[in-house]
Amino acid sequence: MGLKGTFKDFSVSDIIQLIHYQKKSGRLTARKGDSVWVLGFEKGKLVHASTDERGMPRLGEILLRQGYIDRESLAGALREQDEKGLPLGQMLVKMGKIQEEDIGHALSFQLQETALNLFFHQDSEYMFERLPVKYDPSLITPINTEFILMEGSRRLDEWPAIADRINGADAVFEHNPEEKPRRNSSTDSHNRIFELVDGTRTVEGLVRNSGMGVFETARLLGDLVMDRAVVLAVEGSASLRDPVTGNMLDPRPHNPQPVASGAGGGGGDDPGGLPW
Repeated sequence: MGLKGTFKDFSVSDIIQLIHYQKKSGRLTARKGDSVWVLGFEKGKLVHASTDERGMPRLGEILLRQGYIDRESLAGALREQDEKGLPLGQMLVKMGKIQEEDIGHALSFQLQETALNLFFHQDSEYMFERLPVKYDPSLITPINTEFILMEGSRRLDEWPAIADRINGADAVFEHNPEEKPRRNSSTDSHNRIFELVDGTRTVEGLVRNSGMGVFETARLLGDLVMDRAVVLAVEGSASLRDPVTGNMLDPRPHNPQPVASGAGGGGGDDPGGLPW
């Protein structure tokens, strides 16, 4: 028997937590307007995530944005793909442009970011069905849903403050013109965002070029803003679009619900006893 309703009744965290504890296999479909998310689970672990929202990039675009290939290599592989009919990933490996594990990393990133994007759409309708989920175990490493639960909860908690700092998708930042700006953020990831800030690139452009996903890019940029390493050059107000899913990221999630206290625990109890 399946389960359906809206995330206003049971939050995204509630449903994924139940799937995790009951080690369910099946497909969770969520709908909000024209947007549809499909998350696939095998024995409680996430093995598939997709959305049909317009603007969702294909594998080639994900590999390009994450720096695995350049645009010329992608164009050449697409031409070869048309002639030989092989999947793009196989074509790129055959041409020596990437390693097979690179495809796995890119797909895992897409899987994770698509699932986490759903946490920002708490007013969606959902249905969980015990249907077979197809995935390639040679490329996809199942993701522990405890990580999805904890990371989703963290992103919901932190996003409003981050959104305030980055000012909007169309905002532009520049390096602090002061001679000695405070720069407490010194990780490689912070440095990458700092180097991408050029006084002309918008926040949305930073997200597209970083390859780190919308939340992580915005978080790192927000750190640089707090440290006064970068300052606002052009104000913005537009919502950010997630480059992985194509969905708009609501700057103020409605009624975010924290993960229940047992989400990070080691127990295997059935917390809900729902009729699945």
